[in-house]
Amino acid sequence: KKNDDDWMTLLLIRMLYVAYYAANGFLHPFIPEYYAWKGFGGKNVGILGSLSPFITFLVGPMWGVISDSWQAPYFILYTTMTVTLAGQILVAAIDNPYVIMGLVSLKSIFVAPTRSIIDSLVLHHIHDRKSFGRMRLWGLIGSGIGTSLGGYFLEDATILKMSSWGDEHTMGLPGTFAGLVQRLAGYPFLFFAHAMLHIPLFLVMRWLQKSHLSETSEPEPKTEATASDNNDASNSVRTREILWSVAKNRDAIIFFLLVYAMGVAGGVADNFTYARFREMGASSAVMGSSRLFSSTAGAIMFWFSGDLSALLGTNYVMLLSLLLVSLRFWLYASVEYSWTAYLGEALRGLTFGCYWSSATVSASELAPKEARSTMLLILNGAYNGIGRSTGAIAGGYIESISGSKAIFQCGYLVYLAMVCVHATYLYVRHERQIPSDKEKQQ
Repeated sequence: KKNDDDWMTLLLIRMLYVAYYAANGFLHPFIPEYYAWKGFGGKNVGILGSLSPFITFLVGPMWGVISDSWQAPYFILYTTMTVTLAGQILVAAIDNPYVIMGLVSLKSIFVAPTRSIIDSLVLHHIHDRKSFGRMRLWGLIGSGIGTSLGGYFLEDATILKMSSWGDEHTMGLPGTFAGLVQRLAGYPFLFFAHAMLHIPLFLVMRWLQKSHLSETSEPEPKTEATASDNNDASNSVRTREILWSVAKNRDAIIFFLLVYAMGVAGGVADNFTYARFREMGASSAVMGSSRLFSSTAGAIMFWFSGDLSALLGTNYVMLLSLLLVSLRFWLYASVEYSWTAYLGEALRGLTFGCYWSSATVSASELAPKEARSTMLLILNGAYNGIGRSTGAIAGGYIESISGSKAIFQCGYLVYLAMVCVHATYLYVRHERQIPSDKEKQQ
């Protein structure tokens, strides 16, 4: 049937999410720890952590216009991922913090559109929007596997560097191999594995591209008139018009403010959660395996996210997400045991799975189909851009003054207050859904 999703396409989508997020999960959660390992202080870690989100926010709309105008998502993905990977490898080879800041800024320009374009591709390939969460959960599975393996490799590398294996007394080829392993052990190996994991990622992207081309290999013949009409329709969609329409919609503004607030929480969590775990005495293996708990909980929530969004509506999904953030920050601030890492990361996964699927679908419906990539990039800019940047900077400032525990003490109070404010707003408005959802039902 025309409206049935092809099983091979769905399999490739799952593989794409697993490959992309496993490659990133193997390295990215440990980047703040890597900076600290190089001797950077809390402020520098916060600044470095804020660069990529802030630049993502700045260049996101530009990439949205390019993507919607060119209609060449795979070419953009190949290009941006290759440049980003090259920049990441250079970061591993350089010790100067100012040069690293420049490299992080450069690669951030190219990493900005990748997640939004991938989500846009998936929304294009599937017919049932409610199934998006069930596709997106595979990204969390990949991230959990990658981060868990990265943590175990990092822990084993610490033990390996403390051993005498590969010292000058080991001769011949075994000694050369052992020396190479010791030089790569630790954080350098995470960068190396991150690069190698891009090979299966590019292969899956190519297979999905071929599948996409086969689906559109026999389209209706386009006359010059229809081609001109399509170009006119595409050119008529302007980022300024989209932004203006969103700016005039009060509930859409509140929606993006809530996404921004969730991004702030994400920036704090990405850059300072593991520092807090270190204070609790958690090892690298515990930190890595705790991310698997996060992915498992997030996958479960993603599976039911479509039904949850239909039951509660976007506003109440966001309210629940804010409450979960407050609870998780309270846990990090109040409990001093390493097992907190598992429970806290499970709450993190539940939170992300609770709201991201609903937010992605809601944002995609705020703009015409031709501008879907632009609107998703605005969503990504609010969350992964300015939101995470704010969280990284604010967290770095608090951490430099009072330590990482104080970050989460302040955080849970702030988000608890936001829960009260948003609940009051919903009570006054008596709304269960944002206008775009209601218009769709009407």
